[in-house]
Amino acid sequence: MIRHIVLVRFSAETSQTRIDEIFASLHALKQVIPGIVSISVGRNVSPEGLARGYTHAFTVDFTDVVARDRYLADPDHGKVGAALVAGAAQSMTLVTYITLRTAYSPDEFLGRIGSTARTISIGLQPIGLLIGGALIDRIGGSTTMALMGITIALVSLAFVPVRAIRTATLHPR
Repeated sequence: MIRHIVLVRFSAETSQTRIDEIFASLHALKQVIPGIVSISVGRNVSPEGLARGYTHAFTVDFTDVVARDRYLADPDHGKVGAALVAGAAQSMTLVTYITLRTAYSPDEFLGRIGSTARTISIGLQPIGLLIGGALIDRIGGSTTMALMGITIALVSLAFVPVRAIRTATLHPR
C-alpha cells in the first residue's frame, strides 16, 4: 500500500461549500481511477496548536506504485488539483510513503500499529537522552557520538541475517 498525504491551508475567503465541493470531487476519483483503496478527508481538530496553519488534510491510499502513478497522471486528478491551487488553498504539503509496516499490516489495524510504533519511539527518547547526557558527562561529546554510531551500526548488522527483511518486496499479500 502507498499512502499519499496532503495538508491544505485553505484561505479564509474559501467557503465551507467550496471546500466540500473540492473534497466531493476528490472522493469521486475512487470511482474513476483503478487502484485507489480509500480516500479520507477532514478538518484539523487537534488542540495541540502544531498545525502551522493547515486547516484540512486528506489521504489517498493506493494498492501499489502503478495505481499511484495512474492517479497522478489522470486528468480528473488534475482538475481536483487545479481546484485546490486556483485560489482555494493558500498552501499545501504533500507526503507519499510506503513502508513494509504499512504494506503488510491489515488496513483495519494501520492506525493502531502506527500509534504503537510512534508511542514506543517517543517513549524511548527520554531514556536515550538520559543515557546520552550521562555518557557525555563521563566520557565527552566526541566519544559519545562515536559510541552511538558504533552501536547503531552493530544493531543494524544484527538484522542483516533476517531473510524476511533482506528479501521484502513492495508487493504485499
